[in-house]
Amino acid sequence: MQLLEALELKIPTDRKLQTGFRIEILEVLKETGDAQCVPPIVRIIESDASVAEEARSAITAISRRCPTIDLTEALSVKPTPPKRLARTGDLYVDECLASGLEESYEPRDASSMEDVKPARILGSGFGGDKDVLLAQDLICKYPDFDMPYYWLSHHYLLRKDLMEARAVLDEGIQRCRRKRNLCYEYGCVEKEAGRLPDAVKWWTRDAVLQLSSETWDGYGAFMYLGYVAQCCGLRHEATEPFQVTDAIRSIRLNSEGQQRIHEMVQTTDTGAIVAVINSLLKEYR
Repeated sequence: MQLLEALELKIPTDRKLQTGFRIEILEVLKETGDAQCVPPIVRIIESDASVAEEARSAITAISRRCPTIDLTEALSVKPTPPKRLARTGDLYVDECLASGLEESYEPRDASSMEDVKPARILGSGFGGDKDVLLAQDLICKYPDFDMPYYWLSHHYLLRKDLMEARAVLDEGIQRCRRKRNLCYEYGCVEKEAGRLPDAVKWWTRDAVLQLSSETWDGYGAFMYLGYVAQCCGLRHEATEPFQVTDAIRSIRLNSEGQQRIHEMVQTTDTGAIVAVINSLLKEYR
């Protein structure tokens, strides 16, 4: 029973750990599970597409020991798609919350890919032309992997080449399995351009992708939305995105970064932004 409870344990701040943990448990259940294990495994198929194959394999193995199991019914279950928000009719709110962006689980880890790791220097501001060429080669080699796009766009952002940064992000968002990181970076590009509504749009899209998948692995969008909410006078509402931030990593902007957000809010009509933040919190509270 404890093993079944552990199988359904959610670790929203570490998808990689959760996936590895569930795969290990499913391997054990594949060898030792009985009929009472099937309903929890079926629920895992419905809720976590990243381990659906392993879950089906476990059910098939259990059915050989327990012939009363309706294998056809158990294996016909499909993963439940992430929550999609209904459109409101407000163009800006819908662009933020119901953009139609979809992503799939990304099992690749850049830190364990020897040919990819050198390109990380682009994200630090120390990359040169050879590193740009490396990132471009990696994009050709892994066209649906988000990290080379992310690092390359950040390289252009640090050099204030916002048009090139946007071009890289547009391509990545179209092609990549995982899009949340690219949405966050797009928000940072628009912040640098002084376009707060567009920055909030992309940060909100990142937040929606994370919250709808029940996997929170990027703190940046939540942190920025917390500051924007705070500067818009939504002090109580700001606590919620900050709580998600802290669940991932306890971090805040320095005084200069906070002042930048404050100045942008002061020079922007924030009525639509307030509506987006309130709608986001209402949907995912």
